[in-house]
Amino acid sequence: MEGSFRDSALVWLNSQSDRKCSILYRMKPLVLIPLLVLQLFVVALAKSSYFVTIAPDLKVVSADFGAFPNGKGPMKLKGKEVVFKKTDHVREIGYSYGWRIKLDTPRKFVRVYEIWDDQQKKPGKGRSVEIVDGLIFDDWDVVMGTRKGKHTVEVFLEGSPVKKFVYFVH
Repeated sequence: MEGSFRDSALVWLNSQSDRKCSILYRMKPLVLIPLLVLQLFVVALAKSSYFVTIAPDLKVVSADFGAFPNGKGPMKLKGKEVVFKKTDHVREIGYSYGWRIKLDTPRKFVRVYEIWDDQQKKPGKGRSVEIVDGLIFDDWDVVMGTRKGKHTVEVFLEGSPVKKFVYFVH
């Protein structure tokens, strides 16, 4: 009798073990799918960490339009010392307006060209701009008589388009 009880217990334990394995086997896709999705997300995030790649040694990290307080803009200061406030509305007195581009590059200079309000179709040679602390800027004063409404400035680096900034003069 003892032998049959033991045999029955072993059969029962084996059936439970098979059942647990079967449940785990069926749950495997439920565990693997989220892990796969997470992996794809991380890969996509890593690939999109640069805004634009111009050349292997010249990558755009970010490009923004905004305002520079008078005396604290790129005409007076350089690199990280420049004070910049992101906005696409030109309305405040006491500011110059323009763009800031953050680069990942060992280069000291980059060639910049701008197309204003879609006036030209093709970028020209441009001008050489010094890169300080991985940043380049351009700013301008908005003067009386500037046409109100929507304006654009498209920025090119080394002949490649970076971003078309849209801003509004009030």
